[in-house]
Amino acid sequence: MRRLWDQFYWVEHSLGRRSGGTGLGLAIVKHILELHDSEFGVENTYQGVAFSFTLNESGGELHE
Repeated sequence: MRRLWDQFYWVEHSLGRRSGGTGLGLAIVKHILELHDSEFGVENTYQGVAFSFTLNESGGELHE
């Protein structure tokens, strides 16, 4: 689970690029969440895998 967020990492190597994946999706998600100072995680459940994250409310202020 700890490598799930790594670039180009596949848990199941038989799927890989054959199924259209590049192994970048969760690494990109992680980067965006870190830019927003979010807390995020993943855990196994009886029904599969559960991802969670938090986002802070901005209050409608624009920063340029």
